[in-house]
Amino acid sequence: MKRTLTALAIIVLGLSQMATAVTSSEIMLDPRQDQRARSLYSEVRCVVCQNEAIGDLQADIAADMRREIRSEILSGKTDKDIREGLTARYGDYVLFRPRFSAGNLILWLLPLALVLLGASVLAVMAKTKRNAKVYGLNEQEQKALDDLINKP
Repeated sequence: MKRTLTALAIIVLGLSQMATAVTSSEIMLDPRQDQRARSLYSEVRCVVCQNEAIGDLQADIAADMRREIRSEILSGKTDKDIREGLTARYGDYVLFRPRFSAGNLILWLLPLALVLLGASVLAVMAKTKRNAKVYGLNEQEQKALDDLINKP
């Protein structure tokens, strides 16, 4: 019996650790709205806890951001409007997938430019290797080389 209770306690503890930081008070009554909110939570980065989605954190700022998203959903705003509002308030960094704009153009184009540069370098190296000539040594040069190598 004691083993069963211990195993049950371990299972309950493990399941509680797997839960997200969204509390039961943050669950919306309409399942579609709740799903929209959770989807947005996963797209929005906490501005304090870098590289963490606000749905996974218990930080006060993350809870405030979740509350803001829920209230905007309830007021009838679209997901696009909510993302734009968050970006206006916290900057492009708040979204895991930032919008395409002149300000972050380098973030979008740099990977493509690096791939093209790498492909160009590889093409030039392959062409250079293909066009390389192999020069052999004549007998006199080979003898001089052997003498240098075998010299004590």
